[in-house]
Amino acid sequence: MSFRDRIVGFERRKASEIEPHPENWRIHPDAQRTALTGALTEVGMVDAVIARKLPGGKLQLVDGHLRRDLLGDEEVPVIVTDLTAAEAKLVLATFDPLSELAETNEDIFTNLLAELTADDGAVNELLETMGAKMVAPADFPEIDLEQETDHRCPSCGYEWR
Repeated sequence: MSFRDRIVGFERRKASEIEPHPENWRIHPDAQRTALTGALTEVGMVDAVIARKLPGGKLQLVDGHLRRDLLGDEEVPVIVTDLTAAEAKLVLATFDPLSELAETNEDIFTNLLAELTADDGAVNELLETMGAKMVAPADFPEIDLEQETDHRCPSCGYEWR
């Protein structure tokens, strides 16, 4: 099977010079902003944003809006494509959701998380949250909530009455 290569260049531009896509539907909450800032501080930029070339040489983002917002006047690596406006919308609508369709090998991921620590608190919090998501409901014991006694979850230590 053969696919068209839509990448026509690679540039470094100030993030603020790249126009955000007006139909970007992703919302970036404070926790994500904090975690990405921590990751950028901890490791640095390891991925390029994706943009399409507009008439006149301007660039319009297709992926990387949060990095653009966070990095402002800093230069970012940009993969430049020749996508049309309609194709850019299709990529905008499907790029992240396609990644979210991936499944997790829980054993490998759990082992990976066990080996990681970060200097940044937000990154550590993200890693802990990701690890907590790996605890399946089947891992929790059956509890009779009708009893009048105090309870403590053996997995996380949460107490309730």
